[in-house]
Amino acid sequence: MTTYSESFQSISKITKWLVNWTIASIIITVIYFIASYANLYPSSDVESSRIDFINLLIGSINLVISFVTAIITLFWFYRANKNIHTFGAKEVSTPRMAVIWWFVPILHLWKPYELAQQIWKASNPQIILSSGTEWKKSPSSYFIKIWWILGILSIFIGIFVGIFLPPASAQFFEPHYKEERIPFYEDFRIISTTIPAIISAVFYIRMLKQVSVWQEIKAGRSI
Repeated sequence: MTTYSESFQSISKITKWLVNWTIASIIITVIYFIASYANLYPSSDVESSRIDFINLLIGSINLVISFVTAIITLFWFYRANKNIHTFGAKEVSTPRMAVIWWFVPILHLWKPYELAQQIWKASNPQIILSSGTEWKKSPSSYFIKIWWILGILSIFIGIFVGIFLPPASAQFFEPHYKEERIPFYEDFRIISTTIPAIISAVFYIRMLKQVSVWQEIKAGRSI
């Protein structure tokens, strides 16, 4: 087996960090899910104020977790992409573009997905990169497909709900419909945005772990 010990940089540690932060994101999302439901049906004004404070706290924690996770994600993609170049992969994105694609409007909706598939295929130890393009014949990962589709779906549903079904729009409802409609729209908002995001994160973790293990094997290192 060919080894790449001189130029290969293991992503196992950063993968563990990214997995842990992604798990933290799932946990805070579940807490938000529960707190949001509690906020729909408060038993008193005091409880309502307490729940509002909890939601504010959860939102602040979620922002911190999301920011840290995003930074580690960019670093992970940079390093993982750099490794597949070390393995000899050709016609793939450069390590620099592996970061830049996430910030290019419109293109960021599918370029990072293509990048993830490139990393997945070229990292597979069963794919021998003799000419450098053999990875193209490897099947795409359904882990990545589900992660990306559900992630994008969650974002677009959140945008749609935020524009067309925000709680503030309740003022436009007829008074006798207000109490009936608000819980329904809020239920829809909570479920439609959090459930896909959680499932997406689970498949994201599976992808991260698999790529990390494959790269260690492909580099000729024990795991």
